[in-house]
Amino acid sequence: MDTNVRHSNRLRYAGALSALLVVLLALGVTARIESGASAAAPQDVRGTILPGDGAIGPAAGSQENPQIAAGGNGYLVVWEDSRTNWAEIHPGMLTSGGEVSGQTLKDIYAARLDSNGNLIDSVPIVVSQATWSQTVPQVAWNGQNWLVVFNTERVSNFSSTVDVLGVRISPDGQVLDTTPIPIDNHPTIDTLWPTVASDGTNWVVVWMDEGNYFELDATRISPEGAILDPGGVAIHTPGFPDAPYNAAITFTGGQYLLVWSGNNRIKGLRLTPTLQPVGSVFTITSVPGNFPEVSGNGTDFFVAFQNEYTVIGARVAANGQVLDPAGINISGQNGGYPIPDVGWDGTQWWVTWVPYSNNTMAARVSTAGQLLDPNGIVVSATSYVSAIVGRPGGGAFAAWADTRLAGGGRWDIFRAPITAGGQPGEQAAVSLGAPSQIRPEIASNGSSYMTVFLSNVSGQNRIKGQRLDAQGNAIDQEPFLIESGPGLGRPRIAWNGTLYLVVWSNANAIFGKRVSADGQVLDATPIAIMGGVSGSPDVAALNGQFLVVSLHVPQNHISVVRAIRVGGDGVVIGSPVVVGSSFAQEPRVEGFGSRYLLVFERYPTHDNPYSTVRMNFINADGTGVGEIGFGSSVTPIKTPYIAVGENQALIVYFGRQPPNVLQGDLFARRITPDGTFLDGDPGIQLTSAPNAQFLPAGAWTGSEYMIVYEDFRNVAYLDR
Repeated sequence: MDTNVRHSNRLRYAGALSALLVVLLALGVTARIESGASAAAPQDVRGTILPGDGAIGPAAGSQENPQIAAGGNGYLVVWEDSRTNWAEIHPGMLTSGGEVSGQTLKDIYAARLDSNGNLIDSVPIVVSQATWSQTVPQVAWNGQNWLVVFNTERVSNFSSTVDVLGVRISPDGQVLDTTPIPIDNHPTIDTLWPTVASDGTNWVVVWMDEGNYFELDATRISPEGAILDPGGVAIHTPGFPDAPYNAAITFTGGQYLLVWSGNNRIKGLRLTPTLQPVGSVFTITSVPGNFPEVSGNGTDFFVAFQNEYTVIGARVAANGQVLDPAGINISGQNGGYPIPDVGWDGTQWWVTWVPYSNNTMAARVSTAGQLLDPNGIVVSATSYVSAIVGRPGGGAFAAWADTRLAGGGRWDIFRAPITAGGQPGEQAAVSLGAPSQIRPEIASNGSSYMTVFLSNVSGQNRIKGQRLDAQGNAIDQEPFLIESGPGLGRPRIAWNGTLYLVVWSNANAIFGKRVSADGQVLDATPIAIMGGVSGSPDVAALNGQFLVVSLHVPQNHISVVRAIRVGGDGVVIGSPVVVGSSFAQEPRVEGFGSRYLLVFERYPTHDNPYSTVRMNFINADGTGVGEIGFGSSVTPIKTPYIAVGENQALIVYFGRQPPNVLQGDLFARRITPDGTFLDGDPGIQLTSAPNAQFLPAGAWTGSEYMIVYEDFRNVAYLDR
């Protein structure tokens, strides 16, 4: 399985809470844990993966900023990948200093292509999947292996410090540095935008660092991954305002050419293999520019860069002479703040870029500086950033981020060959993976269970169901499809004594389908339950009917919980009723005795992260009784869930115990139908694994609780 995988785990407690059956996510196994008097000493761990739903296809999440390099008998494509952040986790991250938002949690992935451009790695190579974000990958071949370099946000100071790391990849796709090479990790400042090239033996990595002012530093890395210039060598130390941005480097004819943008001009400097300057810094062209890229042909160089709305190119001779000082307008009318890339195929130069029209464009330039494709070749539509590499014997391979499948600001990595004559070939996705399985929910019919979840591939969410027997083993070897579409939100499920109702959000409305105990979907088209909502539905059953709750935003920032009933025949009863107050999130509801019990997060204000849990008892006719709140020594309290047992309900929630504000666990408290808590604050601690365990769901079998939750001990996303 891919990002998150369903598995189960049984954990027995002494006392009134006699047994707890837990189904975990994201770890890839089904495990049963038996213990004696307490949960502190688990024993007898056994596991099986829940079967099915493993077809490889374009990956969930977003894949961006590709780079491609030839090597061995093929090519390596690298990119930023956010599939591990596809679980719709809250964007804020709570640190000891408060709430910090905007983290993207990107990783670096790679895949090999053979000499014909066919994908070798249908499951991509994980280059780095560390905490926080890894971005802006670059790749180069040294004759033996590839080196991938990238920026990473530092765990101890992710909001302000970025380091440069490297990972070697062998021709057979092996990650040779399971712990990335620390190329530059200055303790107090950012080290940004690395670029990499090789002289055929060592690699050279260059990045923008901060000395007295911004400067370009470099180090050599041996084939074994050793840093030959610890701390880096200062290559270019300009003064204000000539900060050197977006450097790029290549090696040809026994020397490196390093280019960058400085004071809105493209600058260059030649270097020996030992990082000694050859001559002095020179200006490539007289026109303004940014985002330069450079390639070599064995003797000379070609530089391409962004000049506002156009792509400009220039040849640079081996002696540093600029052969096209006025620049060659490569993009013509197909520009628009493009970021180019450059390659050489043995005969001609190749340049690629993506203009405003979102087409991947390419153009050829002869060694004499003649533009062979005025206004460019359209390789693909619906594109973002592109990269290119020449093919030995003529032609090129282009790679780009493409929105045709994912949409909504998400991308997939595609590739296509281009013939030496400029004819694009077949396009194919490179960034593949198994479906990402998230947002689980489970319900019991008294003798077995049914779990529903989102199965995500690029551009499509699918709600699937899978039956489990009384011991948590899969009955269905392949989960069955309930509904599919691009905008489906988290599914919920309830059993009314005869059948299940599965509900979900889609386009500001709540829909549902009824499912029989044997897994038959009873409604060909979804039931329209409630409109004008902002998502987060839940459903419970009482006396043969269902109660569906969801969030509603009557005005900016205000968020309340509304409820409506649905009959067992699928008919919606009455109109929505407000049952939860403003600044509400994550409503959950269960039938409890002769009425329903609702729990939800409630915040003091719309921008205050320290939530509490509120409750409301709801009568069988759908009207609320009144809110009740409770506090805890864990803070904040998030994502509450109710599992109803005999004469009591178990409220499970996520919380942090100070001072461990960067780790979250699950806790539980029991409550009686009259609102009396049976467990003190903070309740029973259910998890103590690294990082965060959250988004619980649960059910009661008659003798034990079944609970599902997402476990990110291996992903280290530390919120919710």
